[in-house]
Amino acid sequence: MHLTRTLDVELRQHAIRVNAVVPQLIATAKDNSFLPPEVMAGAVEPGAIANVIAFLVDDSAVAVSGGLVPTYGG
Repeated sequence: MHLTRTLDVELRQHAIRVNAVVPQLIATAKDNSFLPPEVMAGAVEPGAIANVIAFLVDDSAVAVSGGLVPTYGG
């Protein structure tokens, strides 16, 4: 959290945005093999995380910087 915000302050003058995507639990084959279904029900799909990242690097998110973006499944 502090690294994200510090980098945001340092790099903002160079028009570089810094954000952190923070997934709760990522749905992977490995996790599916040993975690119970009720836990995996809250897992976020990798494609959903990719969509969040795609939004953050797009110019439509130009006003978003220094943020922690939680991602949840379910």
